[in-house]
Amino acid sequence: NSNGSYFGIGGNALTSSYVGLKGNVELTEGLNGVFNLQTGFNPWSGRLSDGLGSIVQNNGLPVSMQNSFADSAKDGQAFYVAYAGLSSPTYGTLTYGRQNALTSDGVINYDPLSNSGAFSLIGFQGATGGAGDTENRIYDNSFKYMVNIGAFRAAAEVQLRSGAFSAPGNAVEGQVGADYMGLSVDAIFSHVTDAITSAPLPAGTLLPASLINPGDGFVAGTVSDNTSVM
Repeated sequence: NSNGSYFGIGGNALTSSYVGLKGNVELTEGLNGVFNLQTGFNPWSGRLSDGLGSIVQNNGLPVSMQNSFADSAKDGQAFYVAYAGLSSPTYGTLTYGRQNALTSDGVINYDPLSNSGAFSLIGFQGATGGAGDTENRIYDNSFKYMVNIGAFRAAAEVQLRSGAFSAPGNAVEGQVGADYMGLSVDAIFSHVTDAITSAPLPAGTLLPASLINPGDGFVAGTVSDNTSVM
């Protein structure tokens, strides 16, 4: 947590560890079914990737006593990516489920440090890939459509609020891009309602007794409506 030097061994420096299953199955001529299931984990403990869990363990501690922590879209879910859909070489690909935001794909595709958590500032912070908040790098309950027409490409993604106002808000993203003689260019517009950034509860935080112990899962949160252009 930037409190001093550290020398040791750390996992997931170049990228997250994950295990999963993805497939591309021909349904009819020119139309395939696609799916992708992935689970991220910490290779040292075997625990699922859990950014919010790393925040919770620092609740109530002064900075001098805190361990490293990072807000994330990977918060202990059984699958941090889980989607399925249809793909056609002519009409493009339409998928539904829990999947990367277009802005996150943009960082993965263009970051010269390959989105490394240890060596890429853009990759570690995640705010760029999440259009302002790291927790929006992956969208739940989302539809994503991508199509290529010659050297040009376009994409759109929509996240629909699922349930009460405490659930992730609506989001919409649009992308256009092209490749020409080795040059690749993309522009991505994003608007997210009720985007969330999380942080540890400061020392001395008082919560109503009905909310039990702050160490049992509560974090400080900042909610905002974010608009970005990448």
